[in-house]
Amino acid sequence: MRALACLSVLSPVWIAIPLLGCALLLLPTPAQATANLDDTLKAAAEALARNTLEEAEQLHGQVINAAGATRTQRATAFAGRCATRYKQGLSARNPALFPQAIDDCDRALELKSDLQQGYRVRGVALLSAGHPDRAAEDLSVAVALNPEDHLAFQNRALALAKLGRAREAMAELDAAIRLKPDHPWSYYNRGRLRISQGDYEGSIDDFIAFIRFKRDYDEVYRLRGLSRLWIGLSQPALEDFYEALRLRPDNAEALLARGMTFCLLGRLTEAEQDLTEFLKKQPGHVEAHLWLHLTHVQGGKKDPTLLTNLTLRPTPNSWPEAMVAVFLGARTADHGLEAARASEDPVERRLREHQTLLMLALQARGTGGESEAVRYLERIQPGQEREAPFYRLARQLTRQGGENVVTIPPENKKNAAALNNMPDAKPESSPFTTKKPEKKPPSATPELPTDQAVSKTVSKPVEKVAEKSPEKTPPRPAVVTVSSGSPPPPPPPTSSVADGTSRFYFIAGSYSNQGYANIALTRCLELGLPAQLEQRRIQDKSVHRVVIGPFDDPARAKEARDKVLSLPDQHPGEITKR
Repeated sequence: MRALACLSVLSPVWIAIPLLGCALLLLPTPAQATANLDDTLKAAAEALARNTLEEAEQLHGQVINAAGATRTQRATAFAGRCATRYKQGLSARNPALFPQAIDDCDRALELKSDLQQGYRVRGVALLSAGHPDRAAEDLSVAVALNPEDHLAFQNRALALAKLGRAREAMAELDAAIRLKPDHPWSYYNRGRLRISQGDYEGSIDDFIAFIRFKRDYDEVYRLRGLSRLWIGLSQPALEDFYEALRLRPDNAEALLARGMTFCLLGRLTEAEQDLTEFLKKQPGHVEAHLWLHLTHVQGGKKDPTLLTNLTLRPTPNSWPEAMVAVFLGARTADHGLEAARASEDPVERRLREHQTLLMLALQARGTGGESEAVRYLERIQPGQEREAPFYRLARQLTRQGGENVVTIPPENKKNAAALNNMPDAKPESSPFTTKKPEKKPPSATPELPTDQAVSKTVSKPVEKVAEKSPEKTPPRPAVVTVSSGSPPPPPPPTSSVADGTSRFYFIAGSYSNQGYANIALTRCLELGLPAQLEQRRIQDKSVHRVVIGPFDDPARAKEARDKVLSLPDQHPGEITKR
């Protein structure tokens, strides 16, 4: 009846009172208003989780400005807007938004002093704003309020790492992973921390774990590629750089890393292409000019303006500026090494020193100083606790055995088939030539997530050992053969070898693109298969074939073929007998 009265038009006097009654009926009760604001907070959190940040900011603002909001609701809304503005600052690369985020968290904690989310989000924002000490304090409170919050542990680890407390940071990340082993960013951040500690193999393991959960983040492939390069896995490193650039073609740092790797491997045309393209993006990058200079030196090119016209920082004794003076002949090699050793960080100091020795070796090699180059490379030695960066690569480049033979050092037994990663099908020579043996064996800005959140051939040959009793035959070192110029010969066309045993082979794949062939080759080598890259000319086109074999037993060949079949996008050919 009362609702019907609201529609009455009999008299203005009678209209006024029922309309007032209708208005009162439409007003929500305090409990209803609280429930509606809770729904708005839930919608805001969902918008923040899917990174629709403008929507999240608007919804949080509605709760903050709502007259009927409780202190807890307004505190939660301020903390949520703090997280929103922090993520906006990250995505827009706008640090000016970090102080605004911190102000919102301040207001949230004024309203509710035990709001765990407020301490955690403010800690993350403080860390990005350059205050790791204050961030560590806030994140410690967040951990105390909720010891099960893996993100609080993860972000406190980042703050401790910024403060130079790496051991504590590693323990925090270990705890975060124990609490939530399926959260990828804890593995990513631990991998970065391991790099800073010189644990390159450990970082690779963590990046592999990250990729199991998240395969589309380009930066993790770049970092894993660098770690692989530093421990001598050049071919897998190239694969990672290719993948990083596939995911994000404008990743300039991945382009530079790939160009540097090509230069180290003597693939000069590709190195020049990558480094030139990088310098179009960052024309003042001194280190990229140095690598392009070394590429030109190895290829016999002369470009006197490449370094002379380079604008340097007003710190000529710093690295890499000191290397410009060395390459221009104004200073000695020791000057460049002294600059490399100036870093206070022992891991960075060692990495720069070994990179400088590699650069000096390439410069000497390009100007005909073979013996001088070898002397530089022999100064790259392994450390007492962990392997030195570039040590394996230096050993590969200083091969002194047979014309086509490299001895793998004893410490490289793991993944030995993948260690000598000289790619194929390029006319340029390798960075260092080899000599005939004298009848003796060859010588050997971290990501801060919130809760919303290869012409050389690589093969694994079968060695023929003279028939002696086993106890009198000493063990032979693992050997990887590397051709020194023209494409490798095909496998023996005969159906038997000198011992009268048939050999079985199959082709894992044929490719017109060398990069794809190199990727397939690396995958087969990592499976422990005797793989080699074979180049053929078919109708004036180069075809790169990944050949698996030889095998004495067809059953072993079939087992190997089944392994290749298990790889993604691999369709091997049938087994043949030669």
